[in-house]
Amino acid sequence: MTHGGTRLTAGSLAGLACAFAVLLSSCASRPEAASNPSGDSGFVHTAAGSLYFESRGSGDAIVLLHAGSLDRRIWDSQFAAFSRHYRVIRYDLRPFGKSPPSTRAYSNVDDLRTLLDSLHVTRVSLVGLSYGGLVAIDFALTYPHLVENLVLAGSGVSGYSIPGEDEIGVRSRSAFQRGGLHEVVEEWLRVPYMRPAMERADVAARIRTIAHQNDSTWLRSYRPFEPTGLQPAAIDRLSQLTPRTLVLVGERDIPAIRELADTLHARIHQSKLVTIPGAGHILSMEAPDEFNRNVLSFLAR
Repeated sequence: MTHGGTRLTAGSLAGLACAFAVLLSSCASRPEAASNPSGDSGFVHTAAGSLYFESRGSGDAIVLLHAGSLDRRIWDSQFAAFSRHYRVIRYDLRPFGKSPPSTRAYSNVDDLRTLLDSLHVTRVSLVGLSYGGLVAIDFALTYPHLVENLVLAGSGVSGYSIPGEDEIGVRSRSAFQRGGLHEVVEEWLRVPYMRPAMERADVAARIRTIAHQNDSTWLRSYRPFEPTGLQPAAIDRLSQLTPRTLVLVGERDIPAIRELADTLHARIHQSKLVTIPGAGHILSMEAPDEFNRNVLSFLAR
């Protein structure tokens, strides 16, 4: 994901923040409400800065990786439901949520490895939505011995570009000129893959709150370092993935994401593809019951 320019990759799927990045000198993050009423939470310290995490439940470990431009709170339903059966860990990919920007060059794969080591997790199931799916794939290719299962929902893949980036870049710059960061966020919430979620008042209100509380992440000055990507990129290495994999995609997601889900299913040997009726891109929030049922059934096998 490259927030600092107008080039889009699949890592931006649920947060085309790279297209909305603007050159400003300073910014202030907005506060967020506490969202972990029980369980452990805190910061894990890495060479590139700290990562905020929350953990609940016991048993086999699951890590939830959120979409770009949002944060760990998109997993509220799953954090509650999955922790009845598993040890569930969710965290804020930097620089989203409570995880501050990096102080040096870094990689999301290294961050996740440090998180797992710090929490004494030696085997894990990764559940990633959009950009979180990209990170999960990269991690599974880098550390195949650590990953037991993959759940890829509306997933991105490193090395795969999303059509329409130029238009989105133009729209984002125009939005900033009209109304600053507030209008940039609102413009992002109107992009095609966000429309199904934003048509539902209850879901839209929650997404809008989270997105505006992450508005600073669209500033280049706020995030001087971008994560280093996997080399070679994952798009040409999907057949090397060894974990059992569940590919989820919304019936109403944009064609490029539905086609990418088909590609994932075709190239990952131990994979199952499920299309969730009536849902768009933010599956964990748009169709939480169906999402949870499919994931829990898959993990129980």
